[in-house]
Amino acid sequence: MSFASLLRLSLVCTSISIAVACGDDGTSSGGAGVTGGSGGGGASTGGAAEGGASAGCDANNLCDGGVCFFGEDACEPGAVGTCTPGNGACDGPPTGPVCDCQGVVHELRSAVDFPSCELGAQGIPFGPAEACSDGTFACGGSMCKNHVDVCFETAGGVNSEPSFECIPQSDFVGCSGGVADCACLQLFTVCGPLGLECSCVQDPATKQETVTAVMP
Repeated sequence: MSFASLLRLSLVCTSISIAVACGDDGTSSGGAGVTGGSGGGGASTGGAAEGGASAGCDANNLCDGGVCFFGEDACEPGAVGTCTPGNGACDGPPTGPVCDCQGVVHELRSAVDFPSCELGAQGIPFGPAEACSDGTFACGGSMCKNHVDVCFETAGGVNSEPSFECIPQSDFVGCSGGVADCACLQLFTVCGPLGLECSCVQDPATKQETVTAVMP
């Protein structure tokens, strides 16, 4: 098993541990209110949201003082979202870019400007990153899927030559909008406990991420 595969397993275990410790019930309670890995909105369910927002919403029925987030069926015809108070759903760490249902990636523009909240305010749904995957990018000798994979490089250690592997963004902690971004990948959650020096770089031309882990 490659080191990247071991790291992937550790990331999954870390995510599960965090969920158990926090009493996670399967919905997001912070950030932009989206579910990890799905790309669709993970809105709260039922009832009326604070600020006078109604429970059902879409592009023709905007929320009153809140943002509209959709579920797993975000890109299905007639999908209806749920209003979430804007002051509670869009605070916290960046959640990453999102892919709308027309296959367009909306990039994270700043640490406080979440595209999921921008679209949610307009009642526009966003879906899985695969809808925006329009090709591949080079990762060492491999080719990774655009907007779906992260290029993972392992350097140092007993091997003099670095190794590369394509890892789905959904295996990492942090980017719950479905598309990876260095601002939201929480590498410290695994790299710290493993004693590794990890860094992330985004290619300005392709907008694709490479995470490098330096072995001791």
